[in-house]
Amino acid sequence: MNTSNRPRHIAIIYHSGTGGTLSLCQTLLQRLSRHHRLDLFEANTVSISDIECADLLVFGFPVLHLQPSRSMMDCLNRLSTFSAPRKAFAILTKALVSQNAMRLFVQTAWTHNIAVLGS
Repeated sequence: MNTSNRPRHIAIIYHSGTGGTLSLCQTLLQRLSRHHRLDLFEANTVSISDIECADLLVFGFPVLHLQPSRSMMDCLNRLSTFSAPRKAFAILTKALVSQNAMRLFVQTAWTHNIAVLGS
């Protein structure tokens, strides 16, 4: 993990149904890439080796029927558990009532040693 002032490595993992979440994640990538190293991964193709060296994980996904997108939950469950806790930030889109989806995502992430710090 990064404890110095050097640029951080941020991995953005997203699932986008209609393109809105992807657009938001691409904007985040553009805004932060001047100061940090960023990688953008689709949830259905990312592997633990793609993101294991990242200082921060950002998960972007839509909420569908009060649940995190199935693709994002499949992604989390497909990833191995990190050996040490990882910091993460979650971006939920299309959320009418997001608390149930956030609670389920955070609980599942924690089982993989990923601590979601905000959304």
